[in-house]
Amino acid sequence: FSSTARVIVPVVGTFTAWAAFVSISDRVFGVPLTMTMAPLSLVSSALALLLTLRTNQSLQRLLEARLAWGKAVLHARILAGILTTRVFPVNPSA
Repeated sequence: FSSTARVIVPVVGTFTAWAAFVSISDRVFGVPLTMTMAPLSLVSSALALLLTLRTNQSLQRLLEARLAWGKAVLHARILAGILTTRVFPVNPSA
């Protein structure tokens, strides 16, 4: 497992077990488990903020990678220009 999977798998497993428990309790015992929407609204607000921050971090890393790639391409073009003019002259008999 990767380090991310080691963190995510227990959480997903817990929520899957809870969903199975709720589904089975409703079908077998006929007792539906209900709850108000207040906890869901609190969790969704926090989750939206967390996802926004994670997205901003990802976009910042993407921008840094694009800038680094642009610098590498620029230096490769400069090197190709130097090699073309100095090492491989256009008219070698001159």
